[in-house]
Amino acid sequence: MAMNFKSIIQILLFSTIVVLLCGSCGDEVTGCTDPEGENYDVNATVSGDCVYARDKFLGTFLGVFTCPGSLEALSNDSIQFTIIEGLDSDIKSDIILELIVDGFPLAIAGTVEGNELILMQELTNVPIPILSGELPGDVTAVGVAMMTNGDQSLTATLNLDVIVEIYGMPLTIMDACGISGEKQ
Repeated sequence: MAMNFKSIIQILLFSTIVVLLCGSCGDEVTGCTDPEGENYDVNATVSGDCVYARDKFLGTFLGVFTCPGSLEALSNDSIQFTIIEGLDSDIKSDIILELIVDGFPLAIAGTVEGNELILMQELTNVPIPILSGELPGDVTAVGVAMMTNGDQSLTATLNLDVIVEIYGMPLTIMDACGISGEKQ
């Protein structure tokens, strides 16, 4: 029994509709759909959890802050510091390192690049503790941090330049400080 032309067209049209309506039926793949995620899945069709390079740095740490030179008085063998997401949550590589050293609050911005955290911040009018009280000063902080020990330990070098005016004369104090800590 031969099929007529009309029957063939109807079968083709029906088959095309079925393929279009159910072309992806059962083909849903859950995974990270953000290309910036370390676990990005090019085949993912349903958004799942994404892991970003900065995630390994986020958290609260307990450790030490050491300055071997001019800022040695700021060294502390028991300091808590926190690394949080940057101000714009859409930028998945930005962080802020928050710490208080000898009553001296620092919030240092940084960017995660692969396994490194690049720290760079200029802070103005920061209250700098001195023997007779405080002086406003400017602080420049530049450094690099890395995670080790299964992303549980942080080690950083932080170059600090502190500028204060004493009797109208700028005084610059520089030191290469270290920060290390264990994630809590």
